[in-house]
Amino acid sequence: MSSIAIILVNASGTLDSDYEAHLIDATNNAITATLPSILADGDSYLLSRMDISLNGVTIQAQSGQTINNSASISMNIGDKFRIISLGTNFYLF
Repeated sequence: MSSIAIILVNASGTLDSDYEAHLIDATNNAITATLPSILADGDSYLLSRMDISLNGVTIQAQSGQTINNSASISMNIGDKFRIISLGTNFYLF
């Protein structure tokens, strides 16, 4: 069985491209997480919101890149996404 590099995210900033899985915890504050710049088609990340707070979570693309053709998306409580790049766009699965 292979393992996946996973990290807890509890503050705003650019997600670490060394990790495939990001557990997002907005319990103490709203979070704006910026996706790493797309380096190649197929760049992929797993995102999971793990808190149940009313704080907002925004996932945004780097300048000139998009997520489903938008600059950013919101994550609701319980949301889980696999996000994969093609060209300058990330797509949600």
